[in-house]
Amino acid sequence: MRNLWNLIKKDLLLEFSFILNPAASLKDPKTRKRSLLYLLTLAIFGGYLIYFINYLLGLVDIFKAQGLGELFLLLGLVTYTSMIIFLGVSQVLSKLYFSDDISMLLPLPVSAADILGSKLISITVNSLLFALITVVPISIKYGGDWFFYLSAILGAVAATLLTISLIAMIEIVLMRFFNRLPNLKSLLQIVSMFMVIIFVLGFQWLMKLGQEMNITPESLPQFIEELSGKIYLLLPQVKLWMIALTESALWERLGALLLLLASALIIWQLVSRLGSKLFIKGLADNRVIAVRKHMFQRKTPGVRPVFLDIALKEIAEILKTPIYFFNIASIGVLIPILLMFPILINEGGDNFLSDINGLYGALEFSLGNNIGVGLLIGLLGSIFFGVTSQSAVSSITREGKRLWLVQTLPVKVKDQVNGRLVASYVFQTVGILPSALILWLLLSPPLEMVVAFFLGVGITAWMTSNLGLLIDILRPKLNWDDPEEAIKQNMNIFLFVMGSFGYLGLIIFSLVKLFENKLIEYSSLLGIGLVILVLHALLGVIGYILSRRLFKKRLNKFN
Repeated sequence: MRNLWNLIKKDLLLEFSFILNPAASLKDPKTRKRSLLYLLTLAIFGGYLIYFINYLLGLVDIFKAQGLGELFLLLGLVTYTSMIIFLGVSQVLSKLYFSDDISMLLPLPVSAADILGSKLISITVNSLLFALITVVPISIKYGGDWFFYLSAILGAVAATLLTISLIAMIEIVLMRFFNRLPNLKSLLQIVSMFMVIIFVLGFQWLMKLGQEMNITPESLPQFIEELSGKIYLLLPQVKLWMIALTESALWERLGALLLLLASALIIWQLVSRLGSKLFIKGLADNRVIAVRKHMFQRKTPGVRPVFLDIALKEIAEILKTPIYFFNIASIGVLIPILLMFPILINEGGDNFLSDINGLYGALEFSLGNNIGVGLLIGLLGSIFFGVTSQSAVSSITREGKRLWLVQTLPVKVKDQVNGRLVASYVFQTVGILPSALILWLLLSPPLEMVVAFFLGVGITAWMTSNLGLLIDILRPKLNWDDPEEAIKQNMNIFLFVMGSFGYLGLIIFSLVKLFENKLIEYSSLLGIGLVILVLHALLGVIGYILSRRLFKKRLNKFN
């Protein structure tokens, strides 16, 4: 038990050192950067977070005024639990199977059950942050007696621990067998991505159906009972949680809360104790298969250029690691789908698309203006849709503690840089293709506009890839324990994305103001597009030259 407690304390101190031990956090460079990243994120998105919470609180009043307070509370708990499920899938996989921390702990005189149990607690505490923006404000606004608030807090902890433990149990069993079949493991990641898409789109579809349903006061109790029954069948932890919150008899509420807490602790212990052997075997298979695959990957050296081998290695690593896959490879597919689906399913969506098409058709563009519009859409659109899909800004960071291999391999700097840029170029180009396809279907643009669009995409991908790699060469985050930390707690990525969006917003704002003040006309679009094109090309060249020059110098200084 002491080892378990020490491991839990270690994980929580590393994850939340800026709160639990701020003095030590400021002294350690690693935790200091992480704390700064959290503060910057809160400062930038704090306003949106407050708006979201106020929106939720406003909905509580609306539902309660119609006698649907319990229904809204139920939907809030279901939404929170669903977020834990779909975000927990990749988080559990990353913390358990792709964490360097596990490799360091296994040789120590600590049981595998304690290691697994502490990781599940750490993931649970991390996931509870979502309760701060969903369960907590909804519960405060909904209101109740002292036991209501106690049930809201303890219920969130128990439901989260139970859900994370069940996810871990399923993934431990699957990884024990899927590690022997790498292609199936890749297929699982793709299926997981589509599950996320189906969940988000399905939730929007249900909201639309709810708005269209004609529920009378007489049919309301039956509707709530039927809906609750279906939800409780899928999520029994939510049923116990709701009983603890809403039943009138205190003994029923107390019994439900105790049962929920006991279930969470029992399942957590079962997964930790009984699943530890499967976990260790699956972890060993994961490394053995990876080594074997690496040994026999290339039987005929010299067939491909070295830079292409490095690019393929980068692409394969991203595709096979869930956190990298979700945060780099899938963004370009998710964004256009999530943006377009609400428009298509809502009433008037077809009219909205027709209006866009009609507006575009009414504009009489010359050949030059067609090229200018294509350039601007490609140059600016690729920043919005492609910058989050590029891999160069985390290329050196993802090497982590394996960087000594890069330092010792007899590979030229040119090949190292070119290989990483090619991989990033591929992901950025693929990332914007779904958005480009949607635009093409909506507008049916002329050929010259399409060619100009892809020229703008190509030059912008060249610029952002080179600048991203340069940033990562200058200040890589090499000291990380799992891929989630390398991607989600990386100051380079945060600053790069925020800087890119700031640059994009500045250009769009400037163009709008220039048009409003009639300082430029549509005939100027080609000239503006060419100026931005040349700027992006020059920035890309500067980034490439600096990356080539600094790579070797910085590489020798990395520890």
